[in-house]
Amino acid sequence: GTAPGFAFIDSGKVLILLPGVPIELEDMFEKHGLVFIQKHFPLKEKDFQEIINICLLPEIKIDDLLKTIELPDDVTLGIYPAPGFVQVSITTKALNKSFATKKIRDIKNKIAIEFSDYIYVSEDGKIERAIHDLLIKNDEKIAFAESCTGGEIGRASCRERV
Repeated sequence: GTAPGFAFIDSGKVLILLPGVPIELEDMFEKHGLVFIQKHFPLKEKDFQEIINICLLPEIKIDDLLKTIELPDDVTLGIYPAPGFVQVSITTKALNKSFATKKIRDIKNKIAIEFSDYIYVSEDGKIERAIHDLLIKNDEKIAFAESCTGGEIGRASCRERV
């Protein structure tokens, strides 16, 4: 197209003007606007974190393995125990998720191999969600015979179905 575009920096203020025709705007922004932004406002590294949820193991057993893993300078491990499960976080700084994933892949694999029988996955990180999803996936049901909880487990499972 012939529509012009402009980019200005004056007194610390930025103004980018692009044509209104969508095909020209998109092309100009991709080829020139992004380059201008990246040149004048380079991205700084961001924090990226992966969480591994491990159940039915004591914190000390997980921590013993974590202590043996050699970490790059910009990768940290965190261990967060809770009743019935432990969360292990792997955190690093990177320009994007792709770079972050490459940095932590080996560490995540070591943990996953060692504790493969105890790792669970759920959208929100909750073990009850993982059990719920697994039951649905396998078309299975669960029943409770309660005498000490006053029906709380059954009531909670009914809410999840709705």
